[in-house]
Amino acid sequence: MEIKNASPSKAISFLAVILFTTSGVLARSRSSFDFQDLPKFLPSGNNFTYRAGQVAVLDCAITNLGKKKVIWRRASDATPLTVGYMSFNEDPRYGVEHPKGTNNWNLIIREVKTSDAGVYECQVSSRMRHLRHHVTLKVLDPLPPTVVKPKIEIEGSNFIDEGDKILLKCNATSREYPPDEIDWFRSGNALTTNAAEGLFIEKLVTLKTRTIVSYLEIKHAKLSDQGTYVCRTSNRDVTSILIHILKGDSSQTKRNTEKRVDGDNGYVSGSGGQGGGRKGGKGHHGAQSGRGGQESVRCNYILLLALPLMTSAVTYFFTTIREVT
Repeated sequence: MEIKNASPSKAISFLAVILFTTSGVLARSRSSFDFQDLPKFLPSGNNFTYRAGQVAVLDCAITNLGKKKVIWRRASDATPLTVGYMSFNEDPRYGVEHPKGTNNWNLIIREVKTSDAGVYECQVSSRMRHLRHHVTLKVLDPLPPTVVKPKIEIEGSNFIDEGDKILLKCNATSREYPPDEIDWFRSGNALTTNAAEGLFIEKLVTLKTRTIVSYLEIKHAKLSDQGTYVCRTSNRDVTSILIHILKGDSSQTKRNTEKRVDGDNGYVSGSGGQGGGRKGGKGHHGAQSGRGGQESVRCNYILLLALPLMTSAVTYFFTTIREVT
């Protein structure tokens, strides 16, 4: 564009219009870039509290990250702890968690210590210094260890029918570590797994709860299996249980001995026996027998009452006949 014979005032006005238009375009372009293209921190926590020994997770969520990297560092130290997924610290306790499909880039500190407390900075790799997010980590002293008293328990049924399974469970807990071993004894004799005899012993150790559990199983109980079973740990904690083996169908024998017939109401009763509390069949026959017995008693009672009267009548009859004759 060529300007001829323009006065100085017109030239200045023309330049002012050009500068105003250009600045407006630049301002609009910069505004659009600031709000649409720059990374932005999403709302997340600023204060985190953990106890020593726990896994500390410091949250940082960023949108519009693009190809930029997330940098974690201590606010008091210019050396980064992590850049993206990479760790720049020799301490293996530090790492980054970026769940797939999320905007989170969280700093992970395993087995956090009280010396880890302080202010941490989550930063986007950019020349713009405002792309930073600060969080504060507070680390409390660890809880005092729980005092666990040694304990040993045994579980199982005291009465086993001959031929049924014997199953005993021994559970032992120690103060710091689970006991090394559990031994079983029967009437003073040590027991071990014997497949030929149907005897099996299994053990399970749990370090977290400082517990050892042992199971003793006898597939088919014999009369010789009766006795006192002792469970003893390597720490010399001991408990026991007395096992009785019932020969034959002892439960049926017991029911038969307790069964009785109630003639007053015609019921056959027993302790869990068949026909207990049922009416009919033998119970009905019992009811009839009961009523017959009651009628016999009534007849005998009437005869006893009538006998003196009959004796008096016979005596009077013979006395009268003698007088007539």
